[in-house]
Amino acid sequence: MPTRQKTRASVFGFIVLMVTAVAWATPVPDTGQTKYYNNTVEIPYPSAGQPFYGQDGNYSINPMSYTKLDGNGNDLPDSATSWVMVRDNVTGLIWEMKTNMDGFKYYNDPHDADNTYTWYDSNPATNGGYAGTPGSKDTEDFIKALNDAHYGGYSDWRLPTIKELNYIVNYGISSPGPTIDVRFFPNTASSWYWSSTTCAYYFYLNWFMYFYDGLGSSYDTYYDGYVRAVRGGQSGSFDTLGSGSIDVATAAADSYTDNGDGTVTDIFTGLMWQQTFSSTTVTWDQALAYCVGLNLGGHTDWRLPTIKELRSLVDFSLYEPSINTTYFPNTVESSFWSSTTNASDTLKAWGVGFSWGSAGSYYKDDYSHYYVRAVRGGQSGSLGNLVISPVSRAVAKDKGTTTFSVYNTGTGTMPWTATVTSGGSWLAITSGASGTDNGTITCSFTVNTSTSSRTATIQVTAASGATGSPIDVTVTQEPTPVPVLLVTPSNQTVSKDSEATTFSVSNTGTGTMPWTAVVTTGGSWLAITSGASGSNSGAINCSFTVNTSISSRIATIQVTASGATGSPIDVTVIQEPTISGCQATLDGNLLLHIPYLSYVMPILGTISVWADFNYVYNPTYPSLILFKYKDGDSIINSSLCATSTLSSDLKIHIPYLLLPDGVTHLWVDLEYITALSTDVNSYFLFTHYGVVSN
Repeated sequence: MPTRQKTRASVFGFIVLMVTAVAWATPVPDTGQTKYYNNTVEIPYPSAGQPFYGQDGNYSINPMSYTKLDGNGNDLPDSATSWVMVRDNVTGLIWEMKTNMDGFKYYNDPHDADNTYTWYDSNPATNGGYAGTPGSKDTEDFIKALNDAHYGGYSDWRLPTIKELNYIVNYGISSPGPTIDVRFFPNTASSWYWSSTTCAYYFYLNWFMYFYDGLGSSYDTYYDGYVRAVRGGQSGSFDTLGSGSIDVATAAADSYTDNGDGTVTDIFTGLMWQQTFSSTTVTWDQALAYCVGLNLGGHTDWRLPTIKELRSLVDFSLYEPSINTTYFPNTVESSFWSSTTNASDTLKAWGVGFSWGSAGSYYKDDYSHYYVRAVRGGQSGSLGNLVISPVSRAVAKDKGTTTFSVYNTGTGTMPWTATVTSGGSWLAITSGASGTDNGTITCSFTVNTSTSSRTATIQVTAASGATGSPIDVTVTQEPTPVPVLLVTPSNQTVSKDSEATTFSVSNTGTGTMPWTAVVTTGGSWLAITSGASGSNSGAINCSFTVNTSISSRIATIQVTASGATGSPIDVTVIQEPTISGCQATLDGNLLLHIPYLSYVMPILGTISVWADFNYVYNPTYPSLILFKYKDGDSIINSSLCATSTLSSDLKIHIPYLLLPDGVTHLWVDLEYITALSTDVNSYFLFTHYGVVSN
């Protein structure tokens, strides 16, 4: 009987262990990297057998997926503009939502995105033997504030482990980031966020995730760092140091299974690992080829791990090396390649140093050699792996066709279908609406007559639970261009002499804009010498003859661009008059100068004088426009001049008076004022005037 009881207890314990392991099983999310690279730049999709095949972008395993939650934990649509928490649909973790990023810290609100904290954990069971830096604004106070407030209806919020933080990084985003899906995690600083994971190698340091470029490293606890709380999962299911009551070290050890064929399975992540590693260091492209060509444990679908997968191997409670050597013996304290290119510097790929678990990026050139450990699997019950290339297309406004390539980068058979889910009024699948494994989706689209771009979505769904399914790909069609005509300046004032001037033409809109320029008025004295036509930007060069007239003159050039906004545009050239002795003028100081003033004398006949008058303000008669005679002398008149006249009753008539603006002409009558004049001062009153049009 005791024996049977012991057997039943052991079986029960095994069942509990298995159920617990299943509950903890957490796939490693995809990195978000969908582009493909060689050692230096982005390249087209590399197929099996081609160089650089097997990199991160070739696979989409457990694509990152999130759901917005309200304050009660209920699901919200992706379109929701207000939410309280975010669920990671791959890991099941619930994340805190940050708010109010305005550059000002506000510690009364623990969710304020600008708040920073020193790292502090007073619990000896979880602080790695070093509590950190306490203060009025430390991470323990932050977590306590959330739990005291029963945030989201829960009081089990905690700091995330370094692996949990790493799992929400989007490595498809380059610096300055933030390297996270801001549709679900807005108000994220492109800076470093504290984790709960302490550094085993340097006890006074703590691990952080840098959302500027995706780097994960460690820092002194007295520095102020950003924070984001998490709940759910099992504390320690991602790291061997956590903040729960579970014996996480034991749990971490129990997560591995030695398959006895040179492979090790991680029950937590579902990944199967090569137990050993490459015998020598290799370049990045050699690392890709090594893994793709590996035949181990009866499997040939090995690949180079992503940065997230590679870092999932790190045991942060260990150092030199920072890995469980029971299952991965003889691991060198050196760096290992990942398949993930550094999106901020495509000359480099991410890797992990297994001395103490730090991540870094290394040059992919022929001089950089690091070790390799291959991986396979990572998804639950899926043999196929759906990949679409490219995931987006930009097409011209005119009608045409485009294609997408479908690949099964996993094993087994993968049937799939493709459906237009939005934009079906202008885009249609003409062939390849379904297929098996590899194939091509061909689409046709109509002309876009709108001035706005438009986007259609095709959803590709693979049956049999293929990883990565479904995938949405998009076709974005350019708008019909709208050219906008601009001519500068709108007018120019030029001198009386024979010279040249220029107008600039530009298209401030989109598309191609042919244009023409024609002189519509003033063609007798102004001509376009070059630039009478052009496309988009250009210059209209004009020449003009001397103006011998005492009046200014205006020419008009009309610039026309068919179909362009703003067309046609009239620009003007105003040429100054010839200011000769014939021209009476009123300058800016209100000095009235009459160059030729004719007066008929009974005996001497007609004589001509020049005369200057100053404007005088009379406070007794403020409304009168008075001019005081200043100076003058006799001259010999020219018969070419239209002279001003002085009558026998001392009235002056000026036929053309040029005002200070240099353009406006008036005729003016002035009258001698006896009441104000003396023997030495003569005053004339401005009595009548009118505008002279020519």
